[in-house]
Amino acid sequence: MKQCKEVAKGGRFSLAASRLPEQELRAMRRFEEEGGRAFLLVAFWGEGALAAYPYPFVKEKLASGAKSLCLEEGILFSLGSRKDMPPVNAAHLLNIVAGEPASKIRAKN
Repeated sequence: MKQCKEVAKGGRFSLAASRLPEQELRAMRRFEEEGGRAFLLVAFWGEGALAAYPYPFVKEKLASGAKSLCLEEGILFSLGSRKDMPPVNAAHLLNIVAGEPASKIRAKN
């Protein structure tokens, strides 16, 4: 399961309830409880990157009182011509859902 969000510019995604409503968090939690893997996907258009945040990470950040997620905290994919991260494609996304470590996904490119 994934929740998709976007940021027009900058490298931070706000964790405010207006950006990440409680019902979306509940759906992600239930999906994980049933054995699935839930992710928050955030497109950082100004940075040319897509970041994937596993639900347990998002949950920890919220519990710690964090107000936002930084681009660099996610599993990163290029949305264009960035060479410092793998391009976003179905195979890479399936690898993170399957639980492959981010370092292996990055090394495949």
